[in-house]
Amino acid sequence: MPFKEQLKQVVMLSIMVKILCKRFSLVHLLLWVLVSSKYGAYQWAIELTMLTTALLGPIAVGSSLLPYGAKAIFTWLTGFLTVGMAKLSFNIITGLAGEIIAESKSDQPLFFLFVIGIFAPFLASGLAAGGGMSLLLQINKAGEMYATAAINIATGVATQGAITLAKKITPQEEE
Repeated sequence: MPFKEQLKQVVMLSIMVKILCKRFSLVHLLLWVLVSSKYGAYQWAIELTMLTTALLGPIAVGSSLLPYGAKAIFTWLTGFLTVGMAKLSFNIITGLAGEIIAESKSDQPLFFLFVIGIFAPFLASGLAAGGGMSLLLQINKAGEMYATAAINIATGVATQGAITLAKKITPQEEE
């Protein structure tokens, strides 16, 4: 980033701090900085996690092509969808909190900050973890169901085919 841009941002930040100090106490300002930094850190962590998970995708595809072991692509896909659910849940919670604070009659600036900085990351992570686990269980259950159905079909075809073949091979008794 060029020096002029950095200087411009520092000036804008100092103006914002002066305006906030006139309206809020130093404790409010300190809480605002700490909680809003947690909000930004969670957003960055989600983005970096999605990027890292996406970069590991080819390894999961390659290991899924091996003839033995579990298919890693399903686990990778579940992890990627779980991170996506965490991001979506976080954005929904933040939007709902913003709507509540915009529609409320009272002036509670720290409510929004506490929701987006403290409650939303925990709620979003919990929702995503539960959703990811249920998704993985459903994928495993579907795989088990299709494997059982394929075994039943193959067994039926093999036994019925053997019975039909035995009838054709067995000599007919002449009367």
